[in-house]
Amino acid sequence: MGVEGLHQIDLSFGVLRLYYELDNPFTTVASTVAASGKDKGLSRVGEQCIAEMNRLGMLVDLSHVSHKTMVDVLEITKAPVIFTHSSAYSLTNHERNVRDDILDMVKKNDEFVSHSDHSDISINDVVDHVIYIVKRIGWNHVGLCGDFDGMEKGPFGLENTSKYPYLVKKVSDVTGASENDIAKFMGLNVLCVWKECEKVAKVLKKVCPQPIDINWNERKWVFPKYAKDILNMYSGAKDQENNVYTDITKP
Repeated sequence: MGVEGLHQIDLSFGVLRLYYELDNPFTTVASTVAASGKDKGLSRVGEQCIAEMNRLGMLVDLSHVSHKTMVDVLEITKAPVIFTHSSAYSLTNHERNVRDDILDMVKKNDEFVSHSDHSDISINDVVDHVIYIVKRIGWNHVGLCGDFDGMEKGPFGLENTSKYPYLVKKVSDVTGASENDIAKFMGLNVLCVWKECEKVAKVLKKVCPQPIDINWNERKWVFPKYAKDILNMYSGAKDQENNVYTDITKP
């Protein structure tokens, strides 16, 4: 289980730590930025979040982010990152996918790209992406993530996880992969990255202090309008200067 998008922490390191303590081992840096056409890269707050995720041992997930953000994160992270559901840009030129220069950085940093399935392709297309990534950066840096809950239906021939054995057979037949290669593809790689992140975190916790939400008093707290009428549920919703009240019935 993980968190998709650091917007969900509302600029609070405390919330980020709470997600980690609630057994969310990874978080994507953003959710839909890659598809928005905005490629401004990682913000200063984003840099601080990456540093805190490294300190916690929380996996940084670069799926969904823009190309510049990928570069920015890879240049500053002290622990390896993952791409939980991304594909090769050279085969499918969608902004969410991973370009060759990023794949090369992934290999250099000993990181991990997990292929994502999409409903408008077939199992053979999935195999093509796996082969491309393997040829570019090797078996130590490729994996599989279905993302089946993020689409109406899976690829033809790979509609759900019950079809994974067929995918493994096709990948093996085409590449001549060994049992060890397939084991890496199906999960060992992500476990290796996870273990390395935890090792880095042990070191960082000794030398890096836990950050404090220095902007706490200046934050704008957002509540639904009705919150002021049920303070037993929304104790912070009293008429305070920094509160913002919204009508959730309107888009």
